[in-house]
Amino acid sequence: MKKLAIITLILGITMLVGCATPPSDSDDVSQPAIASVTEESLQQSIIPGKTTQQDIIAQFGEPTEKGEDWATFWRYDHRKSNANLGDLVGGVVTLLKMVKGISDIAKGESSSHTTSDTPELPTFTQTTLLFRFNDDGTVDEYQLDISEVAE
Repeated sequence: MKKLAIITLILGITMLVGCATPPSDSDDVSQPAIASVTEESLQQSIIPGKTTQQDIIAQFGEPTEKGEDWATFWRYDHRKSNANLGDLVGGVVTLLKMVKGISDIAKGESSSHTTSDTPELPTFTQTTLLFRFNDDGTVDEYQLDISEVAE
């Protein structure tokens, strides 16, 4: 039982070190220019039939993906972690409670750990902006999707 407690403690410390790394700008994926885009800002800056591909590049940079099927389309993607220092501290506290609970069980003592102590998964915001173009290179239509997803 003592070996189990030691192994659990080592695993807990390893997880603690991994979880204690704060999010950084490297959590951003692809096009940060669309991170703050809203439907309202698009309605003000994108005029179907008038806004050109060059205007889109000037505003958002190069797209994540370009494609042609029955029409030319460009896709922009951005992903940003919503984790913050408070989430990390809460996760560390929960981890320490779990390690103590396992250690108590290994010693034959009762544990007060419950499943409600389990931390929530970190989330990230996924922003996708899709443009479809007319044959003359102007915007035909666009679609914005912003969603929060668990990692």
